Amino acid sequence: MKFLFAILFLASCSVVDDFNRREFIYPGVAKQQKLVLQVPRGYREEKKLLDTTGGKEQYYYYSNGALIYFTNKVSLSTENDSIIEKSNPEPAGEHSFVYHGIDKDGLYWKEIRHETFRFGYSYVPKDRLVQFEQALNSVKMKE
Repeated sequence: MKFLFAILFLASCSVVDDFNRREFIYPGVAKQQKLVLQVPRGYREEKKLLDTTGGKEQYYYYSNGALIYFTNKVSLSTENDSIIEKSNPEPAGEHSFVYHGIDKDGLYWKEIRHETFRFGYSYVPKDRLVQFEQALNSVKMKE
C-alpha cells in the first residue's frame, strides 16, 4: 500500500512540475478579480500588454514557436483571429464558445471565449498538445 501511495505521489508531482502557476489580475466592476492559470513550463518569454480602456493581455512564447495567451477583452485581437473568422464556434456553456483546429502547417490552435475573456494557444505541435490543453482546462476564475 505504501508503495502504491509513493508511486501516485511521484506521478502527481511530475504533472504539477510541468506547469507554472500564474495569476491574471484585472479590475472588476466592484472589485479586483483574477484568473488562476497553469502555464506550461519552458516558455522563453512572458509579455504583458495593457491598454487605456482596461484591456490586459498576457502572452507566453516558447522556443518551438508555440504560444499561450489570456486577455480580458474579446475586442482585443489575438494570433488566432484570422483563423477564427473562417470557423464555427462550438457552444461550451452559457456565454462560452470554443474555436479550435489545425493550421496550414499542421500545428494546433484553440481559443475559448467566456463572457469578456479570451484564452488560447497557437502553433502547438502534437507532442505538446496535451500540456496546452491541460493549461486551458485548468483556468479558474476567482474574486
